[in-house]
Amino acid sequence: GAINSKNNQNYRRLKSRLAKRIYNTLFFLDMNMYTTKQQYERIIYEQKRILATINILKRLIAKESIIKIIKDNYQTAEKFHLYEVLKVFAYELTLYYSTSANDKNFRFYNEKFYEYSENEFLVQKATLTYYEIQLEMHYKKGANKLSESEKIKFLEKKIDELSTIRNQVYSFDTEYYFLRSSLTYFEYKSDSSAILTIADQITALANQDGFSQEVWQGIAALYRAKANISLGQHEEGLRNIMRDKDLFLEGGFNWYISMEFAFKIALHGLQLEQANSIANIATGHRSFKGKPEVLSQKWFVYQTYLLLAQQEIAENIEDRKSLKLAKLINDTPYYVNDKSGYFLAIRILEMMEAIRLADYDQYVDKCQLIKRYKLKYLKEAAHKRERIFVDMLFNVEKNQFGKEMVMNNNASSYQTLKNNPEKLLLNDYEILPYHILWEIILKYLD
Repeated sequence: GAINSKNNQNYRRLKSRLAKRIYNTLFFLDMNMYTTKQQYERIIYEQKRILATINILKRLIAKESIIKIIKDNYQTAEKFHLYEVLKVFAYELTLYYSTSANDKNFRFYNEKFYEYSENEFLVQKATLTYYEIQLEMHYKKGANKLSESEKIKFLEKKIDELSTIRNQVYSFDTEYYFLRSSLTYFEYKSDSSAILTIADQITALANQDGFSQEVWQGIAALYRAKANISLGQHEEGLRNIMRDKDLFLEGGFNWYISMEFAFKIALHGLQLEQANSIANIATGHRSFKGKPEVLSQKWFVYQTYLLLAQQEIAENIEDRKSLKLAKLINDTPYYVNDKSGYFLAIRILEMMEAIRLADYDQYVDKCQLIKRYKLKYLKEAAHKRERIFVDMLFNVEKNQFGKEMVMNNNASSYQTLKNNPEKLLLNDYEILPYHILWEIILKYLD
């Protein structure tokens, strides 16, 4: 027992010493290994390392060295609006000029210290406001969730707060958090045009002379693709996303999301060969098999919609085969059991197949299932297109599959889906546009 506890003590001591050595080594890491892609992060890191160096030099009472380091770095910190660093620089310079009896410089940096402290506080406030929005919109669980109208009010209030901060202080972070929160707001309001405008503003912010931030450019690229697809800008959208996918690490999570958008834009624009080639690149990538189900199983749903389009839109009548839905359902347990939008996308495929096979009993069964789904899951403003489309599907059964009646009764709904007059944001699971699915259904009715 005694030997054991001694061994434990030695092990703990060794671990503690090793940790200390690792922390000390951090000071000597060379950040030049960073690419220019992460130039902003590199500069922040270097400036914060300078703060730590100043603290060490203060203990050694090396005053002149501290002032030299500050003067060498002051301009960089100013250029990048790093108030947390500038505050320390101004504080040290104020002390220095007081002891060297330089009244003018003392007053100048004294004022600057208070200005930078206030600015640092505002940047932190903007950051925390953004994270509060993310918590409320995406991560909050339990009974105290906000209703839809409360969420809109909450978002408006928070964006107003961020706008006020943005007017008080300029920094790359306050600009980004205001714009990024605006994306969340307009996404919730389903406003494609506004999203496109904000995405372009983020790209301009994150890609300017002397400042580049690829992570932000990547966020803007994904939202831009979503807006392009919703506004029917297929050629431009495909051009944009095929260029912007290089912002992401190939085979990484966001790279796959960018490929999903590229695939869907091609499919919506009926560029079937290009959609097929994009799907092959994504599912054939060496990292695909190791990806979580939430990502990989979506592609099986996409490929089934592509198969439907190839058979029905490319008019390969002789190629009209089954959509192999039993296999699809077997391959997508995550989405078959999850009540998100892809559950609906799979059920819609089943209804398309029932119509193609003239299996009306099967169609009626699926109608019952989707009616229950609609009542429970399609209540929000963001599901307006889904509600219109499933009501059209129910109307096929109501009018006993008679083509003329079905077509006439749903003509205005069809135009709404086709033209999207309100410029609503299309949901990710509208894989083939609903108006095209409707055209396929009409083809099969008597």
